[in-house]
Amino acid sequence: YGAKVVITPMGVEPEDPMSHYSVAKKIAETTKNSFYVNQYNNSDNPERHYRTTGPEIWSQMGGEIDVFVGGAGTG
Repeated sequence: YGAKVVITPMGVEPEDPMSHYSVAKKIAETTKNSFYVNQYNNSDNPERHYRTTGPEIWSQMGGEIDVFVGGAGTG
């Protein structure tokens, strides 16, 4: 599909120019018709889950949830 994979080092501070945060920002700044999602500091991220993901889970479970285990990550 023409994707370009950019490898960044692990274990660097977020402010480091080689961090995946900094590299992603730079790519968004220099790539036409792109934007930086900023999932960790974008209030729309948890808001969308509150308004859509939560109700979807509740509906699919018929309001009968005994236990919920959730993982968090970037993937």
